[in-house]
Amino acid sequence: YGTLTDQEKYAAEYLKMILDDENFTSVASSGHSLGGDLALTAAVIRAYDDEKYVQGASFDGPGHPKKCMKVYADRIEAIQPAQRDSQ
Repeated sequence: YGTLTDQEKYAAEYLKMILDDENFTSVASSGHSLGGDLALTAAVIRAYDDEKYVQGASFDGPGHPKKCMKVYADRIEAIQPAQRDSQ
């Protein structure tokens, strides 16, 4: 995971567990402030290539450093709803 916090790692593993559960046909994540950061970081790490993941939202989250945005640019692009809808 590189420089992810323990909370971000846990959120990513939790999202993966939900995505792997056959009882769910679609999954979205959201949160406010730190929760928004965790929701979107988990999506970038674990859900970027999973068709079950349909949407993520961060409300007033702290954002991410430019270096992180560069490293995960392809994954960030993959989870944007406009990108997925046009494919």
